[in-house]
Amino acid sequence: MKKLIVALSNRNGCSVEITKRISKELNCEKIILRENNIKNCIGCLSCHNQPKCILNDDMPSVYDKLLTNDLLVFIAPNYFDSLSGYAKNFFDRLHPFYRFPMLQNKKVIFIFVGGGKTDGTLEEMNTSIRGIIKYFKFDVVKNFALQALNVNDLSKTNKELDEIVEFIKEIN
Repeated sequence: MKKLIVALSNRNGCSVEITKRISKELNCEKIILRENNIKNCIGCLSCHNQPKCILNDDMPSVYDKLLTNDLLVFIAPNYFDSLSGYAKNFFDRLHPFYRFPMLQNKKVIFIFVGGGKTDGTLEEMNTSIRGIIKYFKFDVVKNFALQALNVNDLSKTNKELDEIVEFIKEIN
């Protein structure tokens, strides 16, 4: 099973570090979204008539990677118990796959990271992404939450990260 790890953060923080670690341990492809030229969705609805976006940026190569991998692992920062605007824009830019369901039933894992307690983070972030899962018809395998406000806090999550990596390794 081909696995893709995607960091949905616009800064070089916890989400990016977790993405690098997991992709290295799994020896799989990664996307550090902030390293790409991704424009904001303009809501033009051109993608209602064709399975692509009219904006000229790096999203076509991101689309290709999403389509050619079997498991997508999205690592998203928790901003006030919700996706960041940057992460939300990423999912808005997937709108072509709403009308043209090429991502339908794609296996997905979300890993949320932020300063809050993991139980609360998981509950609130699962609510935050409910529409994304519903409209893209993702097959969510499992979601995780890690408590780390900054990169230095990640050392406190080593055990949890190891468990997440092992869980992902077992998915077929």
